[in-house]
Amino acid sequence: LLAAYLPGLQFLPRGNWTFDLHIVYEDRDCFEFYDGGHSVSICDQWQGESSLMDLLFLSYGVARRAWLQKGIYPVHAAALKMAGDGLTLLVGHSGTGKTAVTLSSVAGGARVFSGNKTLVTLDDTGVMQAVGGTRPITCKLEDMDRHQSGYAFKVAYGSRSAFMLKDGDYMSLAPQTVRRLVLPRLNDG
Repeated sequence: LLAAYLPGLQFLPRGNWTFDLHIVYEDRDCFEFYDGGHSVSICDQWQGESSLMDLLFLSYGVARRAWLQKGIYPVHAAALKMAGDGLTLLVGHSGTGKTAVTLSSVAGGARVFSGNKTLVTLDDTGVMQAVGGTRPITCKLEDMDRHQSGYAFKVAYGSRSAFMLKDGDYMSLAPQTVRRLVLPRLNDG
């Protein structure tokens, strides 16, 4: 589920690893936020009752700061490779139709670069590049039946659902130029 909101997220076994940002959660009798540059520790009295969404939003906030410091901008957008060159970025808040447009486009032959969050950069001439993104796609739980096309797995959380398409529906996460920005707005009647 975290992979639906945190582009580039990797879970690693303990060891000597090189990483851009290290986030550690600890269940202790105090509330503490320690910022050590590339390492952030968050401690609280969750006592096994931690909210997955709370952890998710804390992680996203910490990661967002690190991305912005590097000139990488996280966008609530799906990115698709459609006919022609470059990517199409479907930008909008939850419920605007990004998932419906994405799945309809995939059915028509498009491939998914990112499903929910896309990381972009701008060069000195203003050209936008998609440099990373999430693979899972999210939608409202009540809309999941509408989207029951071939997905690899799904997970429900709160009032939402996250799911993965089949591997062949995705393209490489190698950086791609964004050629089009689309702001979907569905009218469900």
